[in-house]
Amino acid sequence: MPTGSGKTRTAAEIILDFIRMSSTRSLYQENIKILWIAQSEELCFQAMKTLKWIIESKNTRDIKIGNFYGNNTIDKDILDSPAIIICGIQKLMNHYTNNLWSDIRNQCYFV
Repeated sequence: MPTGSGKTRTAAEIILDFIRMSSTRSLYQENIKILWIAQSEELCFQAMKTLKWIIESKNTRDIKIGNFYGNNTIDKDILDSPAIIICGIQKLMNHYTNNLWSDIRNQCYFV
């Protein structure tokens, strides 16, 4: 798909629908984590803006967004609710073995 055709928005809509429409909202109860991995800070920022806009417009504010790219860090409280964690690939690779990520790995899907 060409630039500006809506790839990020399409992916974001599908992910949020996947979480919201899971059978009996089981993914909410499991505090599922979805990792959105991108190769640049610009793509991470674009994903974060798109996800926040869709979450607010569809009133699904109970899904957290974690930003783990650039100078952003993840707080341990992200483990307590369903979340989409936007990761820069370089930062993820450098921190993937620390304790917080071992907990996240057990609850996640990758995008």
